[in-house]
Amino acid sequence: MALLYIRTMIVSHEHNFIFVHIFRTAGRSFTKALSQFGLQEIPGQTHRHHTAAEIRDLVGAEFWEQSFTFAVIRNPWERMLSQYLYHIQTIREFKSRHGQKPTKVARRTQKKMRRFRDFDAFIHWFAVKEELNEWTRHKLTQSEFLFDESGEQMVDYIMRFENLKSDMTVLEGELGLDIDLPFINHQPHRHYSEYYTDVTRNIVADVCRHEIEQFGYTFSTQPPSIKRDGAGE
Repeated sequence: MALLYIRTMIVSHEHNFIFVHIFRTAGRSFTKALSQFGLQEIPGQTHRHHTAAEIRDLVGAEFWEQSFTFAVIRNPWERMLSQYLYHIQTIREFKSRHGQKPTKVARRTQKKMRRFRDFDAFIHWFAVKEELNEWTRHKLTQSEFLFDESGEQMVDYIMRFENLKSDMTVLEGELGLDIDLPFINHQPHRHYSEYYTDVTRNIVADVCRHEIEQFGYTFSTQPPSIKRDGAGE
């Protein structure tokens, strides 16, 4: 069943909800938890990481407006580190995790990641504007997933990765469902601040300026006093 999730969006016509899956924000955990309520291919869909605007176009404005739409956001500095580490993990562990030869996605990731000697190089690449394709889609900011071109927020409810337990209670109330969110795809690592230089820290601050200002994120040099819980990455 896990492989079925690779290119599938969570859209439920029965329960009228749509999940906008942003890279590295517990999306796999949500996909597994919500698949029993809405797991389907949408005509025109090419992957699971469509923006809110793209999903609205795919499902139609009428269904979008009548559905409860939601997403998860994450501290952008931590999210960028998680994305880098996930790509490294894909290269190193894909075969052992799935018991098969590396897929096209794994081979592509390996080829693309060769250009980056380290995390600093990855962040510098992140700041360069390129034509949008399946690989450069990883550069989309969280704001680009959630806001339209006029700056209006498109989704009804935005959960925080750092506060999933309480936010899940709100989501369950809105949907009228009991959701068992699994803890999967987690990558242990040191506090994200230890991976950044002043230069790369400022690159993320500049590229992700809108979401940082919109959601009040800051660059912390100390681990949070309360650990997040409820899902993987």
